[in-house]
Amino acid sequence: MSKQEKMRDEQQEPDSEEILPAGEELADDTGAPEEPQLAELQDRLLRVSAEFENYKKRRQRESMDLLRFGHEALLRDLLPVIDSFERAISSSEGTRDYDAFHDGILLILQQLHEVLNNAGVERISPDGELFDPNWHEAVGVCSHDEIAPDHVATVVETGYRLHDRVIRPARVMVVRHAAGNEESA
Repeated sequence: MSKQEKMRDEQQEPDSEEILPAGEELADDTGAPEEPQLAELQDRLLRVSAEFENYKKRRQRESMDLLRFGHEALLRDLLPVIDSFERAISSSEGTRDYDAFHDGILLILQQLHEVLNNAGVERISPDGELFDPNWHEAVGVCSHDEIAPDHVATVVETGYRLHDRVIRPARVMVVRHAAGNEESA
């Protein structure tokens, strides 16, 4: 190796005194850390470990609270609907006006659908649509002259979905194939 190469290599190697802050040495001649520095590192490790345990406990409490109280806003929105039902029942006891009672119940149902819609719940109403087992549950088959085979003829029970997940499939009657046009299975 030439003299210039040796000088270049020595310049590239870091000097241990430059890396550590002034007055600090990592180890003595035997390679073991000095006693005060070891105690400080153990203390720091203990504090970080305690902070992490506290963090885990706090996150667990927050998760439990989310599970326990996560539906609070939805339930708060449903309370006026319950109040409306109670007012309708109370007012119907004084008078037997069926039309007014019926109109009040329709308004309450509309109010309930609005609350559910605001929470991301949508109705599945597949009248006349092609039967889709992902969204519909067939409860029976029927004949129909105006609706094509494998299409929904009647919705027996409305389905609901939360965003794109089915909460309850629509229960439907499906138009069957005509006797002469049935496909073999």
